[in-house]
Amino acid sequence: MIAEWLEATGIGGSSGLASADGHAPVVTCGDGVLRVDGTFDSLRLYDLAGNMVAWTTDDVVETDKLTPGVYVVRLSDGQGESAGQGGRG
Repeated sequence: MIAEWLEATGIGGSSGLASADGHAPVVTCGDGVLRVDGTFDSLRLYDLAGNMVAWTTDDVVETDKLTPGVYVVRLSDGQGESAGQGGRG
């Protein structure tokens, strides 16, 4: 079901987003904060209903006010995009 939703919303799959050194950004979430370690231009965070709940160019997103659940992170570097899922417990 999630895979179909990702495909339907256009955020399924990955472009292979990577920095000059060939490493993709790493996204971690804990203690009410989502962090991105790596190079990217923008981050969009979606709930599973497809609603964008955050958009930023910062490498830290406060998640402590979000409803617990599964979210989709979409990173863009201006040339490609990468998406993945994560949870807020």
